[in-house]
Amino acid sequence: SRWVLVWKGEDVKARLVAKGFTQNVSELDLYASTPMLCSLKILLLLAQNRGWKILFGDVSTAFLHAELQEGERIFVEPPIEYYPRETYKAGKNPKDRVLWKLNKALYGLRSEPKQWQDYFASVLEDLGGVRLKSDPNVYYFAVTGDYLMVYVDDLILLGPEPDTLFEKIAEKVLLKKIGVL
Repeated sequence: SRWVLVWKGEDVKARLVAKGFTQNVSELDLYASTPMLCSLKILLLLAQNRGWKILFGDVSTAFLHAELQEGERIFVEPPIEYYPRETYKAGKNPKDRVLWKLNKALYGLRSEPKQWQDYFASVLEDLGGVRLKSDPNVYYFAVTGDYLMVYVDDLILLGPEPDTLFEKIAEKVLLKKIGVL
């Protein structure tokens, strides 16, 4: 693992990431789907026609919410800053290396986008969302009449009162409101 530092205004945002290029994962577990542009256009036309509210949201630290797959064991070396430099001196016995066993997913893992998408789909289905067959990144909530489109960790909620659904999702994942139309 290593630290990735990003300047956000005057603050520095630090994120621990795994060096996932060594992870042995099948091709099917690598990629997460993205919504179709035509789905977005249809939903926006529907919202305009019916006078619905459109709410934009973002899931903070999205990839850290996902669980590892059943039986998956992933170990990472801690960043070099975590232990004294003497631990990493040349000639040190490789058996004395320190490894961390991950309990949850971590940024940088090759399978992480797919794991996040599967986890978030289960959260939305628990809240009563049904995936559309035409686009698996669009969910319909029959109780409220709202639609939700997911693009990785960004959300667009459309419906008569999407605020209620937004609050229910925010109880399950760390969610912030970006804007409202």
